[in-house]
Amino acid sequence: MDDLQAPHWSKSPQDFVKIHREALESPRVSEVLHRWIDLNFGAALLGEDAVANKNVHLPHKDTCFPRCRGRFQLFATAHPGRFPPPP
Repeated sequence: MDDLQAPHWSKSPQDFVKIHREALESPRVSEVLHRWIDLNFGAALLGEDAVANKNVHLPHKDTCFPRCRGRFQLFATAHPGRFPPPP
């Protein structure tokens, strides 16, 4: 994509990747990433875990619209947290 540029707050595309990599490896993200995985791809996507996490998708008003469009459960059990936690 010829017109794709790094945002003004990053010095270069490499800097953009570095900033995001640091954010994804941060203690805060590491503490909760496994929960995000569960909500979007895992145990908390369907069934009782979904209800407990208020992650229930309501049916679309158009009855012909597929209920699970774009949703697919990859993991049946809770994703483990990062161990050991980062410093």
